[in-house]
Amino acid sequence: MKFFVSVVMFFLLLNCFAAAQTLIRDSCKTAAAKDPNLKYDFEKINIKSGRLTSYSYILISHKENKSMKFFVSVVMFFLLLNCFAAAQTLIRDSCKTAAAKDPNLKYDFCIQSLEQDPQSKTATSLSGLVLAATNNAASKTINVKGIVETILKSKKYAPSTEPALRTCVKLYDDAYGSLKEALMNVKSSDYKSANMHLSAALDEPVTCEDGFKEKHAKSPVTNENNVLFQKILIPLAFTNML
Repeated sequence: MKFFVSVVMFFLLLNCFAAAQTLIRDSCKTAAAKDPNLKYDFEKINIKSGRLTSYSYILISHKENKSMKFFVSVVMFFLLLNCFAAAQTLIRDSCKTAAAKDPNLKYDFCIQSLEQDPQSKTATSLSGLVLAATNNAASKTINVKGIVETILKSKKYAPSTEPALRTCVKLYDDAYGSLKEALMNVKSSDYKSANMHLSAALDEPVTCEDGFKEKHAKSPVTNENNVLFQKILIPLAFTNML
């Protein structure tokens, strides 16, 4: 997970740096066109690190090299800061609107769930958040299914609950399938179908809990099902806003 977060952060930084470089080049080009004393040059820099070699062209004003480097650092810092702030604002505004429309969605949980997810933190649109949140829900579905399978293998459960536990495993498989269908729908901008598949997935953890209630038995995965319900509800609520 740490490696994945590092990779995401790297590409986010790369994107911000590219934007900063474009800003610098355009600014220097305009300035050089207006002031003949300003030298607008390209210098090829060979940067080697281990076996990897990368090349980039940078603009250098010969008389103010140090000042330009400082300016680049400041621009990059504020651009990166702006990227993170924009992602956080998108998450908070989306969760606020969704929670206002759906009383079952917990606002604090929505923010916490998305801000802890690397893919959500790089989303630049509501549809991007839907994709990230749906992937997050699919991962949680597999996680909860694994917990139930571990309980079944350990044999540490009341005999009367075994049918309900085995039914839950099948329900999680159905939920995962629905979430994958929803992902394909979102990617093709078919939000109506995505909403339908997300709604189907949302029913599964509830049905799992109902199985234990019918047996008048205590579910060993109530907390996990509650969390899964919220994680699926997030992208569902978001699709209603698209």
